[in-house]
Amino acid sequence: DFQRQVKVNVGDEDVEFYALKTILSIHSEYFRTACSVTWKSGREDCVTLHDHEPEAFAVFLAWAYTDNPQSYAALSPIPERMAYKKRQEATLEQARLAVKCVVLGDMILAEEF
Repeated sequence: DFQRQVKVNVGDEDVEFYALKTILSIHSEYFRTACSVTWKSGREDCVTLHDHEPEAFAVFLAWAYTDNPQSYAALSPIPERMAYKKRQEATLEQARLAVKCVVLGDMILAEEF
């Protein structure tokens, strides 16, 4: 039943996220398969992504629920008045997160992410 929630454990520390199977399945071929009753993860409503960062999955969820790739960026903007060095570090951190998102999107077969 794709109207139910699924728990997604992400990262080495199994950070828990909850999402509707329908939302995940619309945006990801991986989740479409993992949430089906033919897979154990689908029957138990629990999917595990140990090899990925929780923050990258949070970006995916924000995007999946809003259909807006900028939705997560709006949650953590870089302030205009931040000192140059700090602003540079924050920009680098955003770039690292973007790379992690690309890797996650590739793994979960989310073509539009």
